[in-house]
Amino acid sequence: MAGKSGKGFRSPDMKEKYFEKIFEKVAEVSPSKAIFAGPGFAKEELAVYLKEKRLKTKMFFEQINSVGITGINELIKSGIIDRLIAEIQIVKQTRLVEKVLEEIGKERGLCEIAPKRIAEAVEAGAASHLLVTDEVLLSEREKTEMLLEKVEEFSGEIHILSVKNDAGKKLKGLGGMACILRFVAR
Repeated sequence: MAGKSGKGFRSPDMKEKYFEKIFEKVAEVSPSKAIFAGPGFAKEELAVYLKEKRLKTKMFFEQINSVGITGINELIKSGIIDRLIAEIQIVKQTRLVEKVLEEIGKERGLCEIAPKRIAEAVEAGAASHLLVTDEVLLSEREKTEMLLEKVEEFSGEIHILSVKNDAGKKLKGLGGMACILRFVAR
């Protein structure tokens, strides 16, 4: 929130107008995620304001000591952005593993966990998401890399999960690899 601070508002009306400008810009750009950072307490008030507006963007509010380019550099150097990206990836990976478990339970044929069936689905271009633990990638590198290349060739997504987080542990329990399918490949 470069340019204004909590102390810089001469009146509550100025603050409201400033928050409205921010809301309008975020709504116009419509990002899936946004980081608001700065010193002081204005960002907490902005958080309340934006939540009241029911903005669909996933928002992160972070404390830094500076504004402008110096503040952006501080945000980057502090590792906050890296941490947020890692958290977002873990959430996505967790959802994908839950989707695998759900598809296994539904028995619709839109998920494979057996290595031979995964390879067949990938060859058929049916793989929309290939999930692989870091352990499988390291222990079966050549075979796994061939699968990864094939998935990319068919515009599928590849997800390498660390066995250090819960999603990776669950995937490891399923054999270390799973494939969510676009269509039944059997």
